Order: sequence, then C-alpha cells, then structure tokens
Amino acid sequence: MKVQEIITRLNLLNNCDNNCYQCFNAGNNMYGKNSQNNIVFIANSQNFSQSSIQQTKYLALTRNVSCTIKIGETEKNGRFDILTCLSDNPIHIKVFIELTNMYINNDLNGSITDYFICLKDLFTNKQKISTKELQGIYAELYVMYYMADFGIDLYSLWQSIDKMKFDFSVSENKKIEVKSTIGENRIHKFRHEQLVTDIFDVWIVSALLRKDDQGLSLYDLANLVKNECSHNIKVFAHVENLLLNYSKEDLQNIRFNKTYTDKNIALYKAIDVPKFKSKQPDGVSNTEYDSDLNNIDSRTIKEFIEWIKN
Repeated sequence: MKVQEIITRLNLLNNCDNNCYQCFNAGNNMYGKNSQNNIVFIANSQNFSQSSIQQTKYLALTRNVSCTIKIGETEKNGRFDILTCLSDNPIHIKVFIELTNMYINNDLNGSITDYFICLKDLFTNKQKISTKELQGIYAELYVMYYMADFGIDLYSLWQSIDKMKFDFSVSENKKIEVKSTIGENRIHKFRHEQLVTDIFDVWIVSALLRKDDQGLSLYDLANLVKNECSHNIKVFAHVENLLLNYSKEDLQNIRFNKTYTDKNIALYKAIDVPKFKSKQPDGVSNTEYDSDLNNIDSRTIKEFIEWIKN
C-alpha cells in the first residue's frame, strides 16, 4: 500500500470510543486511530505475558494490550501490539507511516519492540545544524550511494549515532572516515586521534564538492539512499532523523555537481595523511588540524574493497 493511500484512508476514519480503535487492514497489520485521534499501527500480539508500555515524547509502544478493533462495521476483540504516533505534526505523521509501511512491505513479522527501538529517537527536538554539517551529511550519503556501484555495502556499516569518532565501522578495529570540501584543494580537518592510533586501522574517503544549481540536491540524494535501503530500517530511520527538521526547499537548495563529485572521490589510508607523528601528550585532548592531501597518491578502489572484505 502506498503512503499517500494510507494517509487518505486515515483521514476518512471516524472517531472512536475509549479502548477502541477505528482501523483498516494493511497486509497482516492494521492502521487506524485511537480515541485521542492519534495515528496507530497495530500488529497481532506475539507476547502472551503481561501488558507493557514504552514511550517517548512522540511515540508509544503498548505490548499485548486487550482492546476492541473496529474495521468498518465489524468489531473484534483481542490482544494486540500497538505503535502510536503521539505527534499531530503532518511531517511526523508521514515519516511514521513511511517507516511502519516498511515493516509491512518487508514482511517483518519479528519483534515490534526491536522496530520501536529503531524509531524511538525520531522527532526529538534537535537544533538545525550548520550548512557545513549538512555538507558533511551529503558527503556521507553520496559516498554510500557511490560505493554501492562497486558492490560495497557501506549502508550497513554506517554509524547510527551522531558525533561518533568515525563515520563507518567495518569491524571493531577497521574504521572509515568521510571528508569533504568545496575548496579547490583537497584539504581536510582531522582530529589527531583519527590519524594516530594503535587501535584502529583507518581509511579516509575524500570528496571534492562543487556547488551547482542544476546539481544533485540533498533532498534527492536522501531519497535515492532511502530507496536503496528500503529493507534496512536502521539506515532509513537514521536518514529521516538527520534531516527531519529541514523543509523540502531547504534540502533542495543544497546541490552539488554529481559528475564533478564522481571524478573527485579519492581514497587514503590514515598512515598516508600528513600529521603529527606522536600521540597527544598527557593532559592534551581533542587536537584538530588541517591536512593537505593534494601531494599524496590515492589508493585504488580495489585495495579498498579487499580491505573491507578481508
């Protein structure tokens, strides 16, 4: 079922009484509204223990609750797992439906609790980040999309928590960091600990970006990535969460020339990058500096693929 069809059908539902849900079928699950007019997603309960509830500001999951479901004129009583969108913001509602619709389309009949955990950070009040940081998000999304053409699945390696030390985690000790610049020279800012470490084996993916009014927008790039990851709720939800506070117009105004980006993606190992050789002395932390990568040779995509697979 298409997202817009679900929204249209939800808008046609009547209000219902307490402990009752007015619904329609969507695959093996249901969409509907509760007595407070909140949008709900309902699945048959797979838990025969006592009822439980988990809640954030904008989402609630009630497990194994006894209630009445109305579908048209038909009523049925039973125990269900109910995921509720507590926000009346149309953008939040649309995202809620997009993500729960993934559950249906991918036949995810496992634990809805695990699904709730993936969604629970959605809609949290976040300040808008800077244009520079949005550029960084663009670069990360583009590198994932670009590498997929070489059979490299970076989507599943993407760190799901913002501000992690590295952007991608291949294994406990193998990490990838994406850097980008709109300058003509390949100069990037690094944290010293990203380049000098006894623990991690680090690769740097460097992307040169060029602003272009006819280029690929952040809005379209995000949709390309979401289409590629329609089976991966963690990546899909993370993209939504990063960009949720921005309008379509905001994201469409961030555009870079795709051909230029394709021709100017380069790969380096951290050991190649100019840096201070010694570790940070005791009492010193979070040291940052600019490194110029223009005069060092880029590694090959073949080396990069072998490093990831081995």
